[in-house]
Amino acid sequence: MDSFFVSVLISLALLGVDPPQGWMQHEVEFDTKQECEAYIPEIMPTIYDNVMIWSGGAAEILMVECMTEPDWIARNIELGHNVPDTFEYKEFIDNLDICPKSGL
Repeated sequence: MDSFFVSVLISLALLGVDPPQGWMQHEVEFDTKQECEAYIPEIMPTIYDNVMIWSGGAAEILMVECMTEPDWIARNIELGHNVPDTFEYKEFIDNLDICPKSGL
């Protein structure tokens, strides 16, 4: 069974990136969607602050929900992102200073 993660749809349209939107995931995993959803109110202020720091204030949080990693990847592909290479993706994420799983 896949774990659930708080997932945030971010828009970087102000920066002119392509694609302008993408889903990011928080690092804490949950066994059930209900547990994950119960965590959202607690973690949202931190997620908001980290997204603003990470984006230099240029990001907009469009949506927050709990989803599995396969769902997160599928939704990003639907938005025009490439399938992440597992090794390169892990190395990139491990080098982030903000939030190990997603940049949040």
